[in-house]
Amino acid sequence: MMTCTALCGLMAEDVSKELFTARKGEEVVSNNLLIEHVGLRTALCDLITGSVTDEGADVYLDLGTVHYMVENKQARYAVGAWEPALEAIFQQHPSAKLAYTGRLDINDKTRDGFYVQKRLSSPFPTLRALLEVADPSRDPVFVCSFQPPDAESISAVDLRTPKYSPTSRSDRSLSPGRLLDDKNLRHYLLRLRIWFGDPSKSLHYLEIEDAHYEVRYRDKCAEVSSTLKQKAALLAEYVAEVMSGLTQERDCSLPSVHLHLADIMMEMRSNMIGLGFVKCGGALERALLYKVLADRAGMPCALVRACSARAWCEVAVPEPDPEESDVEQNYPAGLLRANYVVDLTQYPGRLLPIGGVDAKLICGPACDALYTARSPPDICKCTK
Repeated sequence: MMTCTALCGLMAEDVSKELFTARKGEEVVSNNLLIEHVGLRTALCDLITGSVTDEGADVYLDLGTVHYMVENKQARYAVGAWEPALEAIFQQHPSAKLAYTGRLDINDKTRDGFYVQKRLSSPFPTLRALLEVADPSRDPVFVCSFQPPDAESISAVDLRTPKYSPTSRSDRSLSPGRLLDDKNLRHYLLRLRIWFGDPSKSLHYLEIEDAHYEVRYRDKCAEVSSTLKQKAALLAEYVAEVMSGLTQERDCSLPSVHLHLADIMMEMRSNMIGLGFVKCGGALERALLYKVLADRAGMPCALVRACSARAWCEVAVPEPDPEESDVEQNYPAGLLRANYVVDLTQYPGRLLPIGGVDAKLICGPACDALYTARSPPDICKCTK
């Protein structure tokens, strides 16, 4: 316990976190976490919270630590630091958070290397493990990859942003040589930014940009504009267009989507599918595309998954005054909460108030369990 306390103080420096991972600190923490001692577990969880990084989150997932922490309900109640430690891992690994909780909130940003299994397995595997057993006969895995193989090409697209660093997490975990270049996804984002303009001006965002295709963080956002609502609807129409055609001429029923995904996997000889390659998508594929594009276009968006094929997005947009609908208004960003469900399938572009009758047709009943990679919940006996 004293060792954990001393290490927590050292973790203020990034080099200490890197050394902690290099010396297999996550493995030591995982092994000792099995000891049923409240004080020791509290110290270990505090160390996890202070030391976890992108690489460390992958290690915890690969070791099965995340699955153990999620399933150990008794420890989650007995150890106060258990839940914050688990949330710290999830903040570094949004793919695992969606898999184990069934939801990504508006402050959970996707990143390069974000991946989602069509059918979840338990425990949830790392992307590297999925790449090692990539097989076109398996269920598809959707991967978000904006970065091109040649990082130098980014500077030609946007000269204002720094060049992409080859030592970032996407290179370490994605293994670009084993994945196809997803040009379509970059084209979608470029087109959206042309339509929406510069978020730092139109949405009053004070942003921190790491690279052209990285998420535009809203940590220092002071206020947002009422134009968010129109842009959320426009993004929904665009996602439906690229997934089903300009006039919705493609059959996007469940059997057609399965056949389309099977054709892609056979052509690529892998079950790892880039989101940009999907041209016939159902509710899950559209919700994933909406979320990753919204994160990079400055749109506060949450992603919820209810089953292997059903998911939806919720957006946090201000409601403008009807009497001043033609005038752009600004609102405090800290007061934003998810208040609309985005219709991506029936009438794309509609924003349905959360809890309304139309929204329930997309979200299902409130007692419907979320789709997660953990032990199945008790069968709901609700008769409403």
